[in-house]
Amino acid sequence: MIQLEREDLSWAKHAVPVKSALPFIESRSGRYTHRVRSASLHTSGGSTHMSVRCWCGMHINISRKNPNRLAGEPSGRPICATCEGRAIGAGQLGAREIAGRQVMYQTRRGVTP
Repeated sequence: MIQLEREDLSWAKHAVPVKSALPFIESRSGRYTHRVRSASLHTSGGSTHMSVRCWCGMHINISRKNPNRLAGEPSGRPICATCEGRAIGAGQLGAREIAGRQVMYQTRRGVTP
């Protein structure tokens, strides 16, 4: 389990942030394994789903209709390079290098273009 970033959920009426989760997520229809950055649990109208935000910016939902899965270890699928580079650079699991080169990442919060 890893500690997740807290996401602004002020727009979501029935959402609760998830504090920790398994580090990887796989979409049943996708080709890649992604790294989990943040997640929230949504409950409304009698249905429940979890929305997972990946380091690459992709959102993947987990529900009964979308049986995508969180994983402790990646399966045989390739790992999304953007997710891997950003997660490692931010200090999450894994070596701080890819292909023998040091990886660093800093968010652009508060930076204006």
